[in-house]
Amino acid sequence: MAFVFSIAATCFLIYAGATEIPRIHRLRYNSLASGVVPLAARFMIAAFAFGFHLVLGSANRGLIVFVYMVSSAVAEPRF
Repeated sequence: MAFVFSIAATCFLIYAGATEIPRIHRLRYNSLASGVVPLAARFMIAAFAFGFHLVLGSANRGLIVFVYMVSSAVAEPRF
């Protein structure tokens, strides 16, 4: 999901920067990208945490809990 949202945000930003596209459409693409980028970042953080858990296994549960706590604290939306 992180990859899909990152690709979508990149495409929106490419279209938002093209001068051939009307200004109203460029503004819309820019606003769409600004909504998709935070989603991509949250999924990337989640993928890191899950991958860390997968690699570490049950060797150190305290470290796994710490990574999940830090990941969930960073992934909270800021309005």
